[in-house]
Amino acid sequence: MPTPPIDADAIRYIRIRLGMSNAELADLIHYPADALLAAEEGTLGLPPWTVHRLRKVIGLAEAFGQLRDIVTSREIPATLEPQPGEHIGETIRRIRQALGIGQQELSAAAGLNFDTLRHIEYGRIVYPKRETLARIAKAMRIPLPPTFDDEP
Repeated sequence: MPTPPIDADAIRYIRIRLGMSNAELADLIHYPADALLAAEEGTLGLPPWTVHRLRKVIGLAEAFGQLRDIVTSREIPATLEPQPGEHIGETIRRIRQALGIGQQELSAAAGLNFDTLRHIEYGRIVYPKRETLARIAKAMRIPLPPTFDDEP
């Protein structure tokens, strides 16, 4: 079976599943942290030797059972659309957990207060602003359905 390419989403997924910061992963593969961040954001490609080192990290992590099905079988929803009977906070939590992201990491990536995200996930904030949902969706790299409005 051919090896899947290491693109921006794959880099982010690998880093998150390893529980590493960008700087920690960059240090592990001996690559500048700012260049790795740019590659994770999709604005810079990785040289072949860096891709080779990332593949070694993946192989070691799989050998120790820390990663499963990297890149090839992510079960991440296509949008932030809730399932029937699910409030938006439950949807966010389900997707966040499927991505392997903690609440603090997601709130930081979305530029939100940690308590705001927690309150949304647990239904204390039932109707978050569209802007807040858009920031969360962008941080998780999934589109926000156009059906969300600011008002209930």
